[in-house]
Amino acid sequence: MNKRIALAAVCSALSLCTLTTGFTLKNTTVRPPETDHGVIVSQPTKMAALDPAATKGYELVTKISKLAKSEDYIKLMSASPEINDIIKKIADGSYTTPVSVYRADISDENINALLDAELSSDITDIVRPSLVNSLPIYLISTEGSSELAAASIVTASKTYVDSAITNPVMFVYNYDGDYSVIVTEVPGTDGAVTATAYFVKNSVFKGTTKDDVADTFKKKENVILSFMEVRY
Repeated sequence: MNKRIALAAVCSALSLCTLTTGFTLKNTTVRPPETDHGVIVSQPTKMAALDPAATKGYELVTKISKLAKSEDYIKLMSASPEINDIIKKIADGSYTTPVSVYRADISDENINALLDAELSSDITDIVRPSLVNSLPIYLISTEGSSELAAASIVTASKTYVDSAITNPVMFVYNYDGDYSVIVTEVPGTDGAVTATAYFVKNSVFKGTTKDDVADTFKKKENVILSFMEVRY
């Protein structure tokens, strides 16, 4: 709790006690209790749900942040001054604590919408990972080929086991500054989940709310996704 709020609460409580007893500290005369002192009870702010999959995604955020900040790695991967300048801007950001984290579950209907066609289940199983990952990749590409090249250098993937994830999910880790991070997590066989993280320029998004993010995907990729805020 904020110290200033806590102090105000204590002072209010002490004042309220003095009012309701009908006594003052320096006067022993009995007085009728005051009748007009309403108490305002504030409701606790509802916290976003803790999401274990978001925690896994955040681990990748940490990894790609390290990649972007590694000068030796960047020199090894790119000789382009333009691309290196973009990665330098990415590296200058702070990715310790996101302002918010949004999650969207991706259905087969969403995947079919990307192709404007309805695929059989066996074909959908084959193309699902690449189509899910095309969602952040397309957003990045709208900022130009150099942005896409830079993002591809500082991306990372990992596989873990979580049988609770039965459909692909996407997380948007919203950060102050020029860049945020999108992580896709796609289930495979025997509970295996493959997660991939991408830096995405904040300018591609309409705004920073979950509705802004959903509207961005709808307008730029014609995909209707429903986002909810979660904790990692």
